[in-house]
Amino acid sequence: MSEEDGILRLTVKLTPEEREMAQLHPYVSTARWVGRYGWVTAEVTDEDSLGCALEWLRESYWLKCPEHLRAAVEGD
Repeated sequence: MSEEDGILRLTVKLTPEEREMAQLHPYVSTARWVGRYGWVTAEVTDEDSLGCALEWLRESYWLKCPEHLRAAVEGD
């Protein structure tokens, strides 16, 4: 995650299906250097992009965290 000129950039790992859907948004692009491994970068500038970014952050955590910690992001 980084911030520059008032724009928050968040890089997350997504499933192939979620990545395909995410890249339909104009504020999502393939991440530099790690994009080939399923990572995307989202520019968070408004409520819509923030909502999506928070969901993708939860999914990314679930994909990469140790299995015993996955319950932290499952459900509400």
